[in-house]
Amino acid sequence: MKNWTLFLAAAYWLSACTSPGPAKDQQSDSTAMRKKLGPSPVLDATTAISHMQVEKGLEVQLVASEPLITTPVAMTFDDKGRMWVVEMMGYMPDTVGTGEDVPNGKVVILEDTTHDGVADTRKVLLDSLILPRAICLVPGGFLLAEPPKLWFVPVKNDVAGNRVLIDDKYTEGGNVEHQPNGLLRAMDNWIYNAKSDKRYRQINGKWVKQDTHFRGQWGVSQDNFGRLYSNNNSENVLGDYFPPGLGARNPNQKTIAGYDEKIVPDNRVYPIHPTPGVNRGYMKGILDDSLRLVEMTAACSPLVYRGSLLGKEYDNNIFVAEPCGNLIKRNIIQDSGYIVKGRQAYQKKEFLASDDERFRPVSLYDAPDGALYIVDMYRGIIQHKTYLTPYLKDEIKSRNLTNPLNCGRIYRIVPAGAKMKPMALDNNPDKLFALLENPNGWIRDKAQQMIIDHHYTQLIPHLKERLHQEGNTYGAIHALWTLEGLGALSYNEIDFLLHQKNPYLQAAAISALPSVKSHGATAGLRSGSTTGALASPAATITLRSGSTTGALASPAATTTLRSGSTTGALASPAATTTLRSGSATTALAPPAATATLTSLENNVFLAPYIALVLPYLPNSSDLQTKLMTHYANDRYVADAIINNNGGKETQLLSQLIKINPDTTLAMRRHLEAIIKDIETHRKAKITDALVKEYPKGAKLFANICQTCHGKDGEGIKSLAPPLNQSQLVTGDKNRLISIVLYGLTGPIDVNGKHYKAPEISADMPGIGSNDEFNDQDIAEVLSFIRNCWSNQAPKVTEKDIQEVRKKYKGRQKPFTIEELN
Repeated sequence: MKNWTLFLAAAYWLSACTSPGPAKDQQSDSTAMRKKLGPSPVLDATTAISHMQVEKGLEVQLVASEPLITTPVAMTFDDKGRMWVVEMMGYMPDTVGTGEDVPNGKVVILEDTTHDGVADTRKVLLDSLILPRAICLVPGGFLLAEPPKLWFVPVKNDVAGNRVLIDDKYTEGGNVEHQPNGLLRAMDNWIYNAKSDKRYRQINGKWVKQDTHFRGQWGVSQDNFGRLYSNNNSENVLGDYFPPGLGARNPNQKTIAGYDEKIVPDNRVYPIHPTPGVNRGYMKGILDDSLRLVEMTAACSPLVYRGSLLGKEYDNNIFVAEPCGNLIKRNIIQDSGYIVKGRQAYQKKEFLASDDERFRPVSLYDAPDGALYIVDMYRGIIQHKTYLTPYLKDEIKSRNLTNPLNCGRIYRIVPAGAKMKPMALDNNPDKLFALLENPNGWIRDKAQQMIIDHHYTQLIPHLKERLHQEGNTYGAIHALWTLEGLGALSYNEIDFLLHQKNPYLQAAAISALPSVKSHGATAGLRSGSTTGALASPAATITLRSGSTTGALASPAATTTLRSGSTTGALASPAATTTLRSGSATTALAPPAATATLTSLENNVFLAPYIALVLPYLPNSSDLQTKLMTHYANDRYVADAIINNNGGKETQLLSQLIKINPDTTLAMRRHLEAIIKDIETHRKAKITDALVKEYPKGAKLFANICQTCHGKDGEGIKSLAPPLNQSQLVTGDKNRLISIVLYGLTGPIDVNGKHYKAPEISADMPGIGSNDEFNDQDIAEVLSFIRNCWSNQAPKVTEKDIQEVRKKYKGRQKPFTIEELN
């Protein structure tokens, strides 16, 4: 629970998102050391580099700094090698967030016109934004996340046109630290997010939104096979073993094996200087005796390095930023079959570390020049006000960390002595085709995108021919997804790859199978038909036409898409609801696909992939039965099959028992748990009457609690346990009040299940010292959750809150459950 109430989204600021605590709880042996720590000086960008230690053989180079750039939080590169940067100028101007609602955010283009490796030109594309957080270049302009909205901004000759509303519910609830972000344009041609379970794609001129797996907090990245990686503030690296576009069909299934897995479980960090300015620095075990952070508390922006410039030993390493520790961690990743696992590259040291407390690496990027780029917000306060502890407020005040607010840097890591200059991609079809083989993953991705965006259909024969050639596996995978993006992928290409001996090509072919229809044509991404494209893999809605221009589009520009065709009625974005894949028309592959995959069913590596695409195969019941017979105790295959049978779990369990009555099988255990949950959810409710009775409570729940405990109160993996039917919620109200006021640390039992880190975050922050919430507000939110879903318990009053405050007057450290029982 390091933060049950975790609200991650800007993991980079998470300073630790934790509960309040006083300086008087510090260990006596570090008190003297704390007193010696003075203000943290503001260093100019060049001097700041001299305070960094980076891996031998590499160097840090300055690309941009203030006044050219201010408070950067996200960026992307265009085909000219220019940086499009998001500036979040309004974030935490002081310890109470004064002025966070001022529209002073910007999107700017930085360019190196002198080719000396340093940006020298700044163009403001868009201003007057409130806390913008993510950007993605798309045909004709870019997508911009400005909560709660997702915008399309048309751009012509570096001039932005009027914004077009794509989704007015890009974020729902949460605060700055816990809202969707990322906008990663992935290899499968969809745009994915962190802290979100939605993905986006433009199809036939309309923006489409689909359900996908919930993942991450701040930042999302992909590897050379298109698998996604994320993390949260206290977790080094999380990720998927299987394609992101599959496995999100069954709303009854809370988690599915092979997604959001712990890739690197080691969360230790090794700062090179004292780091007392973390939210829980007063608690034993957060800092060591030298006042250095022990484990991650603000981990963010995992990056699979695919740039090739740094050397082969760094290829496919995953780098993670830790702004509270003022460092960047390197992790080494390896495949074992379809399982992906990793370890820290070093012990007792970091890939890059600084002794400058204001060095705040919040985002990491691959680039066209192959370097590793660092976005440094460069400021003192990175913890948001909602969870800012009195301890950290004192640190900020005593060491003058509030100002300045107008700094920001972009660095790159390169081989020592490297002379860097901008790299542009030639918009020539033949040259772009050749770049699909480039060793730099960023260039391969961009070449694929440019071929699709410019609709270079003359390359289709070459792309198909490339699949039949031996050579670079990565190039073949990009050729496959480029064909998919052009609407030119047929079953012939899929079938050819399925008969190869390269398991990664076979897996890629299976992953792309849902885009192929039975007659061998594609799902029709650019034709009038959208049936197949919109069926994969989950809920689908059409949001808004990307071609709308002029003033903000009217609600009439939004249509709801069902079964691949638009309805006659038009709906506003707010009225549009997401459809699960079961209610969309699934495009079936030809019968030959079922036969071929049946012949591969005994391939242990491919079995989970085959199980994930069963809904797209005609006459697949026999194949499903074979998979159940052979893999019922394989949690990856079992969960994939369950995922395809939403609403049919009871029948599936009966079928399994006939095949194998063993009660210990993974598939049986998972099915029985889901069936039990379904019954629980059937009784659950959040009634209009409850919202009307506790309006502030409902609002606080949406903004704070649901980001970690889930909208349905059932908890979120790696974050927090359930609130629904929890004895901690419906039981002794004084115990619940104590937890919410002061926080909770350590393992707990909920509904008969034992929860501890890393299954959930280690700590839940209290909000009792937050001036934003008065006692009546806290009473309302507790009354709200005590009567939500299946819960039923007496309400909490303002007087109840006051009595608990009186009882624990002076206390600020979190409770353990043993103290409260």
